Amino acid sequence: VVFVNFGMNDASYPPGTAEADFEKNMATLLDRLAEAKVREVVWLDTTPFDTSTGGLTSLNRRRVARITELLEYTKKTAAERKVTLVPVNDAVTRAIAAWRTAKRTEN
Repeated sequence: VVFVNFGMNDASYPPGTAEADFEKNMATLLDRLAEAKVREVVWLDTTPFDTSTGGLTSLNRRRVARITELLEYTKKTAAERKVTLVPVNDAVTRAIAAWRTAKRTEN
């Protein structure tokens, strides 16, 4: 069993760089795992980008937009390849929202 995770830094690479080619790199990795006859691949998507700490600058807006694109790619590709997907982003987003709501009601 192999666990695969991608981080927020994957959304920060400048377009046109080899590091920015997340989709191609993930396809290559998944192909190699299939060739190696890995029994199960579990793919964890990324945590959300917390805009409350750094503000919503133009760079942070691009990061959030790219994370959204990567999450869609991950969902689509995991379904096509029959890879187990763990929606970390959704879980953390819900937890942050619950924490913020609880914090507001405490004050």
